[in-house]
Amino acid sequence: MEDYIDFPCSPTWLDWYHEIGLTPRHSGRNALNEKLIEHLERLNRRLDAQEKLLRKLSGRRRPKKKKRGARPRPALGNLKEVDDA
Repeated sequence: MEDYIDFPCSPTWLDWYHEIGLTPRHSGRNALNEKLIEHLERLNRRLDAQEKLLRKLSGRRRPKKKKRGARPRPALGNLKEVDDA
């Protein structure tokens, strides 16, 4: 890869030029963050797999979402009539 950036620039611009392929150089300040992000993504995938396995072993599934709508009306046979006296 050729280095098309032959002028001094800030680390932010150098990282941008590296991302779009204009230079093989980068500032190096994001390398640690990228490693941390990759590690967290691996942990997240592992936790998802463990959660899926635990649900499978326990025989339970994710709770179903409650359906929203009208509430059922009470049966009228259970209500007593009140006289206006």
